[in-house]
Amino acid sequence: LKYKRKESYVNNHKSIYSKKFTKISTSKNTDINISSLNKIKNGIQVTHNKFGIGKVLNVSGEGSNKKATIFFNGIGQKQLLLKFAKLEILS
Repeated sequence: LKYKRKESYVNNHKSIYSKKFTKISTSKNTDINISSLNKIKNGIQVTHNKFGIGKVLNVSGEGSNKKATIFFNGIGQKQLLLKFAKLEILS
């Protein structure tokens, strides 16, 4: 009996989950400048357009999959994928 109730719930609410989603494509220029990603090192200061000024605590990964853990003043620690982060090096 419990199984039927669960199944009917799913069937009655299927329309909620059957919406089609459109993939958001990135810009046509997907070439990532790997040498600019390599400039991000532990200890340097960077700025981000949303989070402000921060200090790089750790960098991990390779190539376009490089991630940085950054402590932003007033916000806290964030982990960002560098190819999308659009960071500017301050020091």
